[in-house]
Amino acid sequence: MRDPKKIWISLRSRVVRFLRQRNLLTFALFLLFSTILWLGHALNSVRERSVSVGIEYVGIPDNVVFTEPLAEQFDVKIRDQGKRLGYYKKGVIQPVQIDLSSQLRHESGSVAITAEQVRQKITDQLQGTAKLQRIKPDVITSEYYKQASKKVEVVLLSDLQPAPQYQFTALPEIEPKHITIYGKKEQLDTISQVYTEHVKLANIKDSVDIAVALDLPQAVTTKTDHLQLTAVVEMFTEKHYMLPIKVKNVPRGMRVITFPGVVELKMQVPMSQFANWEDGDVEAWCDMPVADSKQLKVNVSSKKTLPKEKFINPPTVEYIIEK
Repeated sequence: MRDPKKIWISLRSRVVRFLRQRNLLTFALFLLFSTILWLGHALNSVRERSVSVGIEYVGIPDNVVFTEPLAEQFDVKIRDQGKRLGYYKKGVIQPVQIDLSSQLRHESGSVAITAEQVRQKITDQLQGTAKLQRIKPDVITSEYYKQASKKVEVVLLSDLQPAPQYQFTALPEIEPKHITIYGKKEQLDTISQVYTEHVKLANIKDSVDIAVALDLPQAVTTKTDHLQLTAVVEMFTEKHYMLPIKVKNVPRGMRVITFPGVVELKMQVPMSQFANWEDGDVEAWCDMPVADSKQLKVNVSSKKTLPKEKFINPPTVEYIIEK
């Protein structure tokens, strides 16, 4: 077996002899000159390039259904000088707009869009030296029919649980609350509401704003992309009042005394609103007792909206009537 060191020395000497026998600089200049000539020829020669051009359909009613999907793009072949063909990259030629309203007037039928109908729209976007060689497909066709439609209410199915010490400041809402659905008339006649997919969230500590899908009956469709579920939660704290009891609707010349004369009110209010509740914002009261009433129910009221979570102690009081 030959010594690797001797092999390396032999190869190095051969490379050195090759470089000494040939002018490497001359070879490099010749290669560069050839490349420039080839590039110039390529840029000035007439060539072809294929480009995709998008299609935008307008004038399609929401209740129209196509039996075959309409093509989303045309494949066009452009002929021009090589240096100009570089301009035609994806997205340079804007999508062509095709109005189908005149072809969708009947309850069912077919539509047809030919390449010649869009040729001028594409040609107008080409440079002056370019020629449009080909448009594929030559024709776009599809059968269509119109569905019945109906506007219905959307019902939110959800299980939303705030975290401890958090509450909803308002009930969760879904938007839009009504949508238009499409299908066979005899099926739509049996539908008055549609439902969302069941949304389950636990330990909520921040406002919810998420997209929710619909759970539609089979063969029923809608153009509504998604529904938006919003729910606002906030940390709550306890507001405490000691309130004197007032008795309302007492006839003149009479006096009603309650035992006790003061009740305790505890209510859960959002942290952001705690400072807004002041003494005098809430009052406790009972109505004039009717015959044989042994106790009076204590009510609380306020010019502000009282929270649902509140506790009155005691909820009823005894009384005496003085004349």
